[in-house]
Amino acid sequence: MSTRYDVSTLTRATLALVTLTLLGGVAPAAEAYTLLRNGDGDPLHWASYPVTLHVPSETWDDPDLRASIENAREAWLVNPSNFYIHVTEDDDGWSTSNNENELAFIDDPSILAGPGKTLSRYGAGGAFVESDIIMNINTTWGHTDDKDELTPYGGPGRPAENTIIHEMGHVAGLGHEPDVYNVMGQDWDHIHVNDDVAQGY
Repeated sequence: MSTRYDVSTLTRATLALVTLTLLGGVAPAAEAYTLLRNGDGDPLHWASYPVTLHVPSETWDDPDLRASIENAREAWLVNPSNFYIHVTEDDDGWSTSNNENELAFIDDPSILAGPGKTLSRYGAGGAFVESDIIMNINTTWGHTDDKDELTPYGGPGRPAENTIIHEMGHVAGLGHEPDVYNVMGQDWDHIHVNDDVAQGY
């Protein structure tokens, strides 16, 4: 049994494949991330890692806050890079410019107007010196994997885990990326849902 091919169809298919291949070689690269940069345009980076975030006792001792922090850190452990974040309890409180990376839930409207923020200092060449994640304790946070309790699904709580993952992205040197659906864009609704279980990623 022999198979017959229409030469004109094969020629069109080959031409289309070659054209797509050539266009792919000259098309601009699509990126799903943005890097934070210093005033000279150098990407911000850590001289070494893993980076340890120190969590004040008053935050660490709250079981809901601690669970959200640890779940966010676990999400970072599965990222495809070599950049890792560790968290540990620290009983000396929270402050800026102390050369210690920290993550704290605070009530200070002079520093924090929204739900979360990362304050970073960097030196020559864009090397981070310190990054602090501060979270607004007055935000109605969701510390649950029950999707019906989270704002994207009509619940009252903004997913704390997602916002922490987003702020950890800033610690890693990532900027906002609103053009592609990811946690560095609109973090509060970047959730994986399986039936009624919602998890940040």
